[in-house]
Amino acid sequence: MKFFRKVISNFNLPVEEFRFQFNSHPNYPSALAFSDTLNFLGIKNEAYNLEKEYWVELPDEFITIYKNNFSLVKRSGDLVKVYADQEEQITFEELKNNSTDFILLFEQIKEDKVAVKNNFLHKSIFGIAFLVMLFANAYHWNLGTFVFQILSFAGVYVFYEIFKEKFGKESPILQNFCGVGAKQNSSVDACKTIIQSKDLQLLGLSFSDFGFIYFIGLSVLPLFIAKTSVLFLFISSLAMLSIIYSVYYQISKKSFCKVCGLVIAILILQFVISIFQFQSEFQFFELLVSVFTFIVAFLGVENFSKTIEEKENYRKENIKNLRFKRNYEIFKDQLLKEENKVDFKVSTGGFILRNPTAKLKIAVISNPFCGYCKDAHLCQSDDDCPGGYDLACRLWSPNGDNGNQCLRCVTI
Repeated sequence: MKFFRKVISNFNLPVEEFRFQFNSHPNYPSALAFSDTLNFLGIKNEAYNLEKEYWVELPDEFITIYKNNFSLVKRSGDLVKVYADQEEQITFEELKNNSTDFILLFEQIKEDKVAVKNNFLHKSIFGIAFLVMLFANAYHWNLGTFVFQILSFAGVYVFYEIFKEKFGKESPILQNFCGVGAKQNSSVDACKTIIQSKDLQLLGLSFSDFGFIYFIGLSVLPLFIAKTSVLFLFISSLAMLSIIYSVYYQISKKSFCKVCGLVIAILILQFVISIFQFQSEFQFFELLVSVFTFIVAFLGVENFSKTIEEKENYRKENIKNLRFKRNYEIFKDQLLKEENKVDFKVSTGGFILRNPTAKLKIAVISNPFCGYCKDAHLCQSDDDCPGGYDLACRLWSPNGDNGNQCLRCVTI
């Protein structure tokens, strides 16, 4: 969602931590969940229901609900920029007419006090790609093969972004690319439908995973075989089958995926280049190297895909568990269920645990309202004690009722 991406960028927040805290909030999705998440990450904020006549007193940046969507508002005179599902520039009066009275004000922070997360992975990928291209084209320079390899690296990057999107991590590049045009929302939805589809599964991998394998193999192969090898023409010809399937699938789903169109364009360009550039004689050794390269790429992507999928499943389960654990109403409801109650009201103001007939008897006198007495509640069981032991806990209360007020109920 463009609103959350803008907020995260505006405050330089850690993306994964923001998503985790917001999704695991017991009131997710809600304004309270959003406000608490910002507070947790150090962005002080307060929410109000403010009548429109007082909006002129608002700061230049605030958050409201514009056209039923959370929106970040940046005002400049009579014009405002609204960041929601789409970025709009409207008048301040138009903003007031299409917004609720909900306002979220946040504390302005200095950028130098915020830890900006360095995107090391992206830089590493570009660095490795540059080195591979440098070594692969250091000798026998050829423009056609160089463009072919650039297209291969472009395919790797596209499928890397698809990989992230498939496992729940938003890719701003794909979101922006798919959102170009008049029907932005429908285009983004169409891309997600195609990218996250599991209709074609082979050896545990999806159709997009095989695209990742294909471009990784093509990017690495020029390091080990001749750059003009006829095998590149053979591999590019096989890729034409994937274009036929992709077009058929999009027609059957009645959706056009712009990312798929980009990949198809890359494959066609590579096929055209391979017709004119790759004419060297076939060598069996190069075939063995090519097969080995694609097998290694397959195993790498398969392992990476399974690892990410397991991690994503654990993350989702953790979010569900935390959302349950942080919900006080559920905790209170379970705590006060009648069938789980054991009444320990006794005249002595205490209760007995374990074996009351044991020879070893332990008596603890404590005030549960006293912070210094908390260690007195911690008892370690000695399983080596013959016959067990008897623990009698006496609770003292400062109001003089011998602790009976403290013994309302104990849930087990």
